Amino acid sequence: MASLTSNDPHSYADPSQGKISHIAFDLQVDFEQQRLLGTAHYRLEAPVSGSLFLDTRDLQIDSVRAGEHQVQWALDEHDAILGSRLHLSALKQLQEFEIAYATSA
Repeated sequence: MASLTSNDPHSYADPSQGKISHIAFDLQVDFEQQRLLGTAHYRLEAPVSGSLFLDTRDLQIDSVRAGEHQVQWALDEHDAILGSRLHLSALKQLQEFEIAYATSA
């Protein structure tokens, strides 16, 4: 059996940065605009410091929060295959956070 490498060529994720143990979604449907408005609540296996990269495709990110604190984030340039990398930075022992977003139509 072939071993799995930690780098997936189809993802920006880097398991050495941290691993997601749970995601809960709160979604609202905007039928008029044909899109979803949502919040994704993430829990990591262990606290993370530094950066965390997540995959996105055609999302409008409204905010990233850990409790009442804003988390620094940036969306990298869109790639036709990979989408856009969401870069969460300056994490200080963060273990839970939420991302508010909207999908494209």
